[in-house]
Amino acid sequence: KFNNITDLNIFLEDNYKSLNYLGKQVGQSNNLKIEAYIASNTNQNINSDVSLDEICYFYITLSKYYSKTFSTICMLFCRKISQLIIQKDLYEDLNNLILKYISEFKSIKDIKLDTSDSESKIDILEMGDSNIKYLVEIISNLTNKDSVFKNYHKYLMLRLINYNSDINNTNYQEKIDQEEQIIKFLKVCFSSSQIYILKRTISDYSNSFNNKKDFVEQYSLFDQKTR
Repeated sequence: KFNNITDLNIFLEDNYKSLNYLGKQVGQSNNLKIEAYIASNTNQNINSDVSLDEICYFYITLSKYYSKTFSTICMLFCRKISQLIIQKDLYEDLNNLILKYISEFKSIKDIKLDTSDSESKIDILEMGDSNIKYLVEIISNLTNKDSVFKNYHKYLMLRLINYNSDINNTNYQEKIDQEEQIIKFLKVCFSSSQIYILKRTISDYSNSFNNKKDFVEQYSLFDQKTR
């Protein structure tokens, strides 16, 4: 038995190669026993002291390393987290988690751009993409996605305002590209009309920035000519 979900998570991360090999060798019936063991340890260690962050990170570990070998528990645990969010009204915690993973995704993308080794670039990008992708799977099972969408849209606008505040921002297009790439993941959990709103918001702010930049550049040229 494991003392807490963090210990179990560390064990699963450290031993995923051997456990996947074992799962492939023992057959379906024994596979289900292993899944039942993981589920038993998980259920016993999820209590009021365990944060949604810890629970979601455990799900990410399961999905990232065990989705093919232990697919049943991945699917069930995803639904379990969604139910937990609904029952305990953890939408605000979920929104904070989304923002955290977006921040990590952006940081990892920035590291990727500065990494010379091509294999590291691929590994880093996949790692960043995965956390958002698996969180989206949890959102897909929620009955109230509107709350998540409204919060995401609000913070998207705040990020865009921040990008637009510096007319000399040399990384502006990179930031916009990152925001557009994140929306690709969100297509799984948000409606077509909601995705349209997000895309349109990015487009409007981006056009505003470019128009302002063009105006400043034209004014600067005009000013130089009239001196």
